Amino acid sequence: MELKSAMEHATSDSQKITAYNNLVTFYSNTYPDSAEYYGLQAIQFAVDRKYRLGEGLAIEHLGIIDKEQGRVDIAKKRITNALDIFRELHYLKGMAQMTNSLGAVEGSKGNYDVAIKCFIEALKLHDSLSDNEGLLLTYLNLGSLYMQHDDTANAWKYLSRAEKVSKSMPLTDATISLYNTLGVYAIAKRDSAKGLETFLSDLKLSDKPQFTSSHVECLSYLGQFYLDRGEPAKALEYLREGLRIVTEKNMPEMQSNLLLEIGQILEQSDPVSSMSYLTKAKEICEQMHNRRFLIYVYQEIITLDKQKGEYKEALAAFEEKDRLADSIFSIDKAREIASLSHDYELDQSRARVSELEVVSTRNAWERNITGAIAISIVLLLIILLFFFRRSVLLNKQLTASKEQLRELNSMKDKLFSIIGHDLRGHIARIPNVLDMYNDESTTAEDKEFLLSTLKEHSKGSLETLDKLLFWGRSLVKGTRIDQVNFHAKGYITEAIEFKKMAAAEKQITVTDKTPEHLSAHADVTHFDFIIRNLLANAIKYTFNNGKIEINAESVSRPGFIVFAVKDNGVGIAKEAKARIFSSLNSAPGTANEIGNGIGLMLCKEFALQNGGDIWLESEEGEGTTFYFSLKKSCLMGLMAFDF
Repeated sequence: MELKSAMEHATSDSQKITAYNNLVTFYSNTYPDSAEYYGLQAIQFAVDRKYRLGEGLAIEHLGIIDKEQGRVDIAKKRITNALDIFRELHYLKGMAQMTNSLGAVEGSKGNYDVAIKCFIEALKLHDSLSDNEGLLLTYLNLGSLYMQHDDTANAWKYLSRAEKVSKSMPLTDATISLYNTLGVYAIAKRDSAKGLETFLSDLKLSDKPQFTSSHVECLSYLGQFYLDRGEPAKALEYLREGLRIVTEKNMPEMQSNLLLEIGQILEQSDPVSSMSYLTKAKEICEQMHNRRFLIYVYQEIITLDKQKGEYKEALAAFEEKDRLADSIFSIDKAREIASLSHDYELDQSRARVSELEVVSTRNAWERNITGAIAISIVLLLIILLFFFRRSVLLNKQLTASKEQLRELNSMKDKLFSIIGHDLRGHIARIPNVLDMYNDESTTAEDKEFLLSTLKEHSKGSLETLDKLLFWGRSLVKGTRIDQVNFHAKGYITEAIEFKKMAAAEKQITVTDKTPEHLSAHADVTHFDFIIRNLLANAIKYTFNNGKIEINAESVSRPGFIVFAVKDNGVGIAKEAKARIFSSLNSAPGTANEIGNGIGLMLCKEFALQNGGDIWLESEEGEGTTFYFSLKKSCLMGLMAFDF
């Protein structure tokens, strides 16, 4: 193999690290374990050779691949480590790239304020280096980040700067990605004609052999554009053209993505063809050993099998999907543990090198006692300073632990309050209602009323218990999030049906305006919890004869679907908005319904865990709209923070 041969014949340390990194890139999508192996070998080689820059470059390479493959925690650790090395060496280009990558990781974790600070710092570094490509990518990421927050003013500020920089650069994949983002921006500003014109223009620009990936990306954007407009036939034309190109060029990763997208669209209209596309996508993923994407394919196969009534096949696919999810979770955990072990071994290697250096220095000291005494005094001062700083750090940690203990104690009190009041209150009434129901003097009309009351108390107990269980699970470290592709419409319909009686009692009209073909990528249980809780809150705070509307769109935030639950109820006071997602207190509803605040707190946590966000708009007396975003299942479009 040429790459291994290049590594074996490398004559310098820098050539060796470059060869290792090429091997890591080659294996990253097909044999991730081999990629990890060669990456760690590169780091160990650099440490043994005391080649600090090479160590940083190898760690950087692994960190970026971790980020691209969704292992954000270990990616953040590695990128931060590489950044520290580059700062130590004052390697400005590496500092700029890693600060930019760190911003991307923080953004994917929902830490938008931290991400923006990283991007601004990266801009300063790229500017000092006159690095136009770095400036363009950072401006592009800032623009995309602000678009996700519906801050179109700041989004345009940075996208227009990126466009200005691009005019002094040759046409590249990065500039085409920028123009595509400008098309998404136009659609977010409700200028669909401008967005379509931009995508079509990009399609012509990218129609060159060196831009095959960008060209197919443009085709995917156009497919998504027409799918969002409710024109699946037109969408399929563009997606099938993209599939033809990647099949001809032998680009299996993009091929499997497009096969999945087309299979999703055909699920309702042509299930036989849909299964054919999904089966082909499954075969390609298995050949590539792409376990993560294979899970998405199995999820669609399960949906299709259920639709066709083939429950035996659906169950088999579900078991295989679950086995893959568990194996990926185990592999990721093992990789994190292996990384910690490797870090320890590297520290030991550095320590051995340090010991040898100390011995060598000590021999020199013996030849110069005066110098040895001076150095000893300096070392003593350093040790004293180290213990002083450690003492300060321990004091800070102690203070933080006390604060955390206080918060946990407060949380414990609230938990017992919920169990003792909300949960016990519902359950305690059930025996009394049953006694009255069994009383011989109770009329049929009264029994019907008591049966309805019993049902409401049972539902209230179940909902409170569900929230407590979700809350408890959310506090368990290492809990696996089972993110899959799914159609949101069916779960929204089920949520409306579940709350049908509560809405009917207050004569509230609930309207579902979500598009049919929206497919999100998240933990289904989390999505179901969020939509049911927001709908329950809307019913709770809406007056009799009120209206509730559920809607969704996928253009205002690139790569995300934004769901909205809107009511015309009491609204939320300005001072209450800031703490609405963190308080364990809840105001009574329009019919004096009680609550505990756990629901919205968990909605916030679940949205962030799935890479999205949640926010609201409200005016007292006019109603409230809760928004939450989740990633789209379409994996071909331009995603924020891609490099």
